[in-house]
Amino acid sequence: MLSLPQPDWWGKWPANKPVIYLSFGSSGDITLLDLFKNILKEMDVTVILTTSGRVAQENFPENFYVTQYVSGLEAARVAQLFITNGGSGAIYQALTHGVPVLGLPSNMDQFFLMERIEKLGAGILIRPSQATPELIVRAIENILIEKRYKDVAGGIGAHIRQFDTKARFKEFITNALKNRDKQP
Repeated sequence: MLSLPQPDWWGKWPANKPVIYLSFGSSGDITLLDLFKNILKEMDVTVILTTSGRVAQENFPENFYVTQYVSGLEAARVAQLFITNGGSGAIYQALTHGVPVLGLPSNMDQFFLMERIEKLGAGILIRPSQATPELIVRAIENILIEKRYKDVAGGIGAHIRQFDTKARFKEFITNALKNRDKQP
């Protein structure tokens, strides 16, 4: 597994505030970043933001801890909310650690996945075209306050952790190669 070094500020945020991991990944609507900066700077939260090199890492509010990249699994381990574009990698990182998701998908597969996450009760989907400050604040507050989101995400995470994905993938490849040799 690829290991990313943690930033110098890792773990030095206030212990008495909820941690929100914010990442639009490589395909999320980065134009939403200013909206989130304005909303989250007013909330009593800590924000871990990864930019994926898509924006400069300067001029962020005091409660933002900004880096280009960080391990999504490590960020999920400390977060109470994961705000993402709804990509499957980010969703699985969040849910593996029982962290609810606020998804703002921009690709069709992300919409399908976030629709399912919302239906299960492990997060909230907001269409980027409908993202207003009021809607975002309400979604963030609901996820952080209402225990049901954490409970559902935790249950999904417990299920995910039952599987040894590395062993299963290795077995899949081994079987595929064996079966390839049997093809006419």
